[in-house]
This record gives sequence, structure tokens and C-alpha cells, in this order.
Amino acid sequence: MNGKVLLAATAAALILAHASSARAQYVVQIPVDSVLNGRSVSTLTGGVVVPFTPNEGVYSDGADGYATAAVKMQLANTSPGVGLPDDGLFPATAMLPAFQLHFSNAAPATSPQTHYIPAGAAAPTFQFPVPPAIYSALYLIFTCSEGSATFTVTLSYAGGAPNDVSKPITIPDTGIGVQTGGSPHFYIITNTGKWSATAELEHGGHTIEGIQLTPSSTATLTGVQVTRTSTSYLVFWGAVGTATSPVDAGASSADDGGGTDATVAQSGSSTGTSGSASSGTTSSAGAASGTTAESGSAGTGMATSGAVASGAGGNGSGTEASGGGGAPAGSGGGASSQAGATASGSSSANGGGSKGCSVQGGQSGKGASGLLLLLCAGTVLRRRRHAASAN
Repeated sequence: MNGKVLLAATAAALILAHASSARAQYVVQIPVDSVLNGRSVSTLTGGVVVPFTPNEGVYSDGADGYATAAVKMQLANTSPGVGLPDDGLFPATAMLPAFQLHFSNAAPATSPQTHYIPAGAAAPTFQFPVPPAIYSALYLIFTCSEGSATFTVTLSYAGGAPNDVSKPITIPDTGIGVQTGGSPHFYIITNTGKWSATAELEHGGHTIEGIQLTPSSTATLTGVQVTRTSTSYLVFWGAVGTATSPVDAGASSADDGGGTDATVAQSGSSTGTSGSASSGTTSSAGAASGTTAESGSAGTGMATSGAVASGAGGNGSGTEASGGGGAPAGSGGGASSQAGATASGSSSANGGGSKGCSVQGGQSGKGASGLLLLLCAGTVLRRRRHAASAN
């Protein structure tokens, strides 16, 4: 059985397995291009190391930054720790969705990756629109240095619903390793290094962290504003939401060059939703905002991708998930899949078929169980019988 048939089989089984879900969930990679203003990650573009931009990095008010796994392999391949994933994709874990951040070795050398707020910024605030929907969870990804960072988040809703303003949120300094104090938070990587423009200054132990918010369960979320209230250097990397209502993902990023539209991954429903994008809509190496990488695989050497820790009441409470050889835990040794399949009748940003099994967001682990194959075979057989009887 070739790979495409195997993926289709797995997709069909997943759809059937989730058919009893009471409410569909849509994982939304939220486009934040409007606020990206800096390059905090060194990349290997066209075989050449492109350093992060001075004063736009991660530490020392932007003087030091991070690097991808390919950069690390070329400049410091024997040092401890790991580089960031080459395509910017942090695969989903048991407790967190996938995070497609905005750096990539395949992206143009001048493309912005993050939003940075200098320590002495006169207006330490930024805001971005959210694809309108009702969201059950909102995830924001950050790093900070020169001490812990404190900020508030304001969520805006449609139809005159009152805004939600969070209590002050405090996240720990990114350079001091995994911390369980402060506000509830999680980590998507825990063991990367600190870089100058040409060399790794500190090996391992550095992190990228995030927070989870719970928007209104009845109002349509339309926007987010972050206001830093401390003087720490703060970097915003991206946002992901989990919606419980259909989301208008806009035009395909493949059509408009990327960078403006959200990608929506549907899971937990056997009924397609007209107009929603299917799981894992692809872009060139995940460089554009609001897209997911085609393969869903972890970056080279990312043994700790998806590691989770938290403060009191947060996700995972100090646990860490890891996988050997660059694969996240639980992947079965294969590449990671992000919610995998669309149901019959859903439209995809790629113009994918209106019927049948569709997988556009990643491979399954090694092989598939006989049960999965039987489920898919039964689905295909029933469709063929139905078509024959109709004729």
C-alpha cells in the first residue's frame, strides 16, 4: 500500500472515530503579519547563514537571539541543546495544538518573524485582529529577558459584547530554564541555545513559552491587544486559537503569496463545514503567517519540541514531553500529524475534493492498525455501493 492510500485510510478512521463528538473544534493558526516587526532567529537560507537582526533578537534588549537547527548544525553541531525547527513548526502534543511560528529557513532572508518591544519602548502595546469565531482557548507565544515580563491581554468581541481584560500576567525570563512559578504558562521548547550573530554563546537551557486564555463561550472574538506593564524586553512569536464555531479562513495563502489568511484545521467532527479550510493547509516551508507546514514533522534534532511546564493551575504542571530523533512523543516514530483529516463535504484552501478522505496536514506514525484500514475500506466500499445503486 503506497503512502497516499495509507494516509487516506488513517484519515477515514479518524473521521469515523470522532463522529460522536458533540461539537467540532477548529484549530486556527491566527495571522499576525500586521504586527511582525523583527527578526529574532538566525536561519540557513540558500545554504548561507542569515543572522537575526541586531536589536531584534531575544536577549540583552535584542542583542542576542536564537537559531534554527540547520544553523546550529553548521556552526555548533557538537554543542548541547537543540536548534529551533527549520520550518518553524512545533508539532501538537496531547495538551497543546501545533504552533506554526513565522521563521523558516525557506523564507526570504528579510521576512519578519516576531514582534519585539524594547525595554524602553514609549508605547509597549500591540494588537491584531482574529478571524471571527467563538473560541474555547487562545494561545499566545512569548519570550522575555532582563527579568520576568508582566503584561495584560484585552480580548475584543463583536456585537457590542464587553471586552475581557486579563489580570496582570507574569512569565519568567526565557534564559533561566523551565520555571513553575508566576502565572500559568507552558513551554514549546526548553533546551535551545543563545546566539550572537556568528556563534552560540550559551548552550541549551533556553526556552520559548506561552500562555493560554479562555475567551467568552458565547461571544464572537474579533481582536487581541497585549500591553506590557513591566520594563523587560518582550518578544511575541505568534497566536493559535481553538474555535467551537466555523471560521472564515479567507483566501488560500497559496493564492495570495501567504501572510494574510488564517489556516483552520478541523477535528472532532464527521460533518464537513462549508467554507472552512481543511487541516494542515500548506505553505512554502511554513514561512507565511497563519499556515501549517505540509509534513507536520519536527525540526531536525528537536528532541524536546512540545515540552510543557506551567505555573500553578497551568497545563501539564511541570511535565515534559519529548521524543527521540526529532520526533515528538507519541508520534510512533513517524512525522507528527496536526488533526489530520477533513470530513466529506468540507472545502479546502487547496481546492481539495468535495468527497473522500483528505489529509493535508502531516503523516501518521509508522504504519496504521488493521482497524484503521478496515474502517477506511468499509467507508470506500459503502460509497461505491451507493454510487452503483444510484446508477
